[in-house]
Amino acid sequence: MNKTILNSALALAFGLTGMGTGHAANSFSFTGGGPSVSGGLAAPTGSWFSMLAMDTNSDLLADANVYTAIRAAGGAGVPGPVGSLDFSVAHTVNQIDRLWSFFGQPGQHFTTSSQPMICAGNAGAPGAACNVDMAGWRVFWNGITINMGGGGSATLSAGNDGVWNTGDETLDYTAIVPNDGLTAFGGVNYGLHMVGTYDMTTAIASAFPPTFAVLDADNDGVLDAQDSAPNNNKIASPPSATSTGKITVTITAGALTLVRTWSDTDASLNQATKPAGVVFKDGLVDYTITGIGPGTVATIVIAYPSAVTAGLAYYKVKSTGLGAWTKMDPASANNPNGGFSVAPDGKTVTLTILDGGIYDDDGAANGSIHDPGGLGSDAAAAPSIPGVEASSGGCAYNPNGKFDLGMLLALFGSLGYLGWRRARQ
Repeated sequence: MNKTILNSALALAFGLTGMGTGHAANSFSFTGGGPSVSGGLAAPTGSWFSMLAMDTNSDLLADANVYTAIRAAGGAGVPGPVGSLDFSVAHTVNQIDRLWSFFGQPGQHFTTSSQPMICAGNAGAPGAACNVDMAGWRVFWNGITINMGGGGSATLSAGNDGVWNTGDETLDYTAIVPNDGLTAFGGVNYGLHMVGTYDMTTAIASAFPPTFAVLDADNDGVLDAQDSAPNNNKIASPPSATSTGKITVTITAGALTLVRTWSDTDASLNQATKPAGVVFKDGLVDYTITGIGPGTVATIVIAYPSAVTAGLAYYKVKSTGLGAWTKMDPASANNPNGGFSVAPDGKTVTLTILDGGIYDDDGAANGSIHDPGGLGSDAAAAPSIPGVEASSGGCAYNPNGKFDLGMLLALFGSLGYLGWRRARQ
């Protein structure tokens, strides 16, 4: 088809409002952009479907996508879910999207079956992605039902922020129009993009919850494909949020859960109280230890990918409050709450944390310890020896220090002078 034919497509007949209300528990409430013209080369804002049916150079071969905006169905008298796509039921025409126009002919989407979901990661965990079975996906256009379920599964993701129920979740699906002779579009690529809101917590509590694949066998919060010890809940190795490598968390008692990493610049953190000049090269790590005795002192070893050589400190981090960033004390027998020490490699930290103490983020002696934090470095500080505590007196040997010949000659000169004085007495 050439661009002359495509540019004659009719404008879409959409209303001015978006979604309705009364969404089902396992439904995706999607939004659409403003009225658009079927045949546009640019993807419209919001939800749309595309067809590789644009001939931009008049060689009778399609070489660009035609985008058509879609909006959720809604309004009084519309049966079934209002303004949403319910994955647990089948949908008739008028239940998913409003009437759109493609090549001058009206069309809508519908489904012939429910759309089971299989999700990766922990149930409801931030960033979990789901595969949605699209076998029953259909297009009713120009009075013809077109089977668009041959593409397998769509991907439902938590959006750019990695968190569910924030309005930027996306569903993406691709398929090929069947070569069944019903339309002139046989063999053309079809794409579907929906953006909106999916409430994972409500979906899990519904009668038709998504199924979560066993991709985290030890339930520590790190997918098996990323975890160095996928069957050991005492070791978790998530990738750092700064792409510097893996951060490995190891405990000796209890079980790790809800392990995640995130950047020290994350908007959820109190940036106003962040220590000035401190760099968290590997970002932050958050984890919870369960199954220990109430009031127990837990030992945690965290191996970071990057070494710290100057101004080293471990910071506890909270998302709110004036004490959002708290410098942890060095480990000491005189500190019952615990503390930290660092191995000579400058990147392996050992923490001791009292359940219910000041370094336990949940603040209760309940057999569970929550510890969000990170290893920081003050670039303006003098170089330090990792793993060696500073003292108020005495001498410290620095194996990395420079050899000073002048100081050594001065020392020998002083000793010679003292020997000469003693010989004359």
